[in-house]
Amino acid sequence: MNKKIILSALLVLGISSSFAVPHPRIGVISEKCSGSGDNQKNGVFIALDTENSNDKSEVITNLTTISHIYYTSGHMIFRYCAINLLEDAMPKTKYDYIVLQLDQKCPSGTYPFTRHHDTQDGGKNYNIGALLWPSVINESTADLKYCFVPKDSKSKLSHPFENYPSSEVPSQYGVFANPFHITHAINTLYYYVIHLDEEDSNNGTKFIWGKDIEKNTAIQNRIQKIIYGEDNTYYLATLWPAPTQNAAKSANAKNVDTPKVELKPASAEIKSIDYTAIVFELKSAGSAKISIKNLNGTEVAKFNEQNLDAGIHTLNWDSGIMMPRGRYIVTIQHNGSVKAKSIILK
Repeated sequence: MNKKIILSALLVLGISSSFAVPHPRIGVISEKCSGSGDNQKNGVFIALDTENSNDKSEVITNLTTISHIYYTSGHMIFRYCAINLLEDAMPKTKYDYIVLQLDQKCPSGTYPFTRHHDTQDGGKNYNIGALLWPSVINESTADLKYCFVPKDSKSKLSHPFENYPSSEVPSQYGVFANPFHITHAINTLYYYVIHLDEEDSNNGTKFIWGKDIEKNTAIQNRIQKIIYGEDNTYYLATLWPAPTQNAAKSANAKNVDTPKVELKPASAEIKSIDYTAIVFELKSAGSAKISIKNLNGTEVAKFNEQNLDAGIHTLNWDSGIMMPRGRYIVTIQHNGSVKAKSIILK
């Protein structure tokens, strides 16, 4: 039933509007659920059991302290906090993003979908926290429910909850978004590239599309620029620190415990790549390790270049001509920093 109809009926009956249907609740990536609202008291902790044999799961990030999403003891850990929206719709940005669904329906203007994970047979997935519904965690499978928020090219927001009071948003939070698609200026941008190595035999990992997008291949393709893979799953995530411009809006802002995160400046960058050459730039002299992996997590090429000067370098990749078309993750390590880039060979 329409929420406006419900509210009107309550008012006719003389019932206070404080009992009106609340706005939807969603989950954002966060280490610590800080703030004053009831929605901040409980978090969601999800552990997915990865493949036992030749497990290639990994997390690539430019954070030196990894605590939001991490791999440990054969499990990929995801940590979320709930946010009660201040309206029925999600804030829109200039880029697509995805949040965890924590209510009966996704907010208006978004698209619901499910990622079915077929994790290690005989393993054990688990979760901590009562807010996980409607997602379902079983011992060897998991159905994780998400809401896809389409971009708005006219938006002035750098990150989704920029205009929310500090008391309603974790001190540092993130969403699933392709960091390589966020091209407008952001003071601080952290990213994760997560590779979840799932069950090898009789793998049933797949997307389950909601009725709004089951025939909408354009939206499906946009989602799969953020979460993708066939037998295994890649997640791309972007994080921001607490929005400092909102700190004065809340009397509790001074009590918010902001995690201390040290960010090493990116000292190398992949400039371009094709079937025959890789062009990269080093900000300082040193060695460079470059790795190229396909969507299944298989390393298809690696290079270890020593004693390079700062500047632009071209690396011949003769075997690239044999590579099938598709999406790959390219990482470059240089002087203690790691940078990843999603590329498509056409």
